[in-house]
Amino acid sequence: MLCVSLHKVKFYRNTGLYSEELHTGNSFEWDIDLYATGEPLPFIDYAVIYEKIAGVMAINHPLLENYIELLHTSLKATYPTVNKIKITMRKMHPPLPGEVGYAQVSFEA
Repeated sequence: MLCVSLHKVKFYRNTGLYSEELHTGNSFEWDIDLYATGEPLPFIDYAVIYEKIAGVMAINHPLLENYIELLHTSLKATYPTVNKIKITMRKMHPPLPGEVGYAQVSFEA
């Protein structure tokens, strides 16, 4: 099985569930894995994957789950023959009491 990955893709965005996040912003990090089989193996352009992430990040959503759902839908439409897509999104240093490295949401289908 072919796996095309793009990991540690970083963006900064003024978005989030809490009002302070709209003012201070957050750093976000993405890991994307696309799995495919076939003869011949399909071509999956990681530059297109990056463009899809950037497009999703241009939209303001309060929840990480919203971003993941939009990205999964977009990637599946672009690469319909892909067997599985795994997406992980991290909000680095979320505004919580204490020291928190990141909050993370993952989706695989």
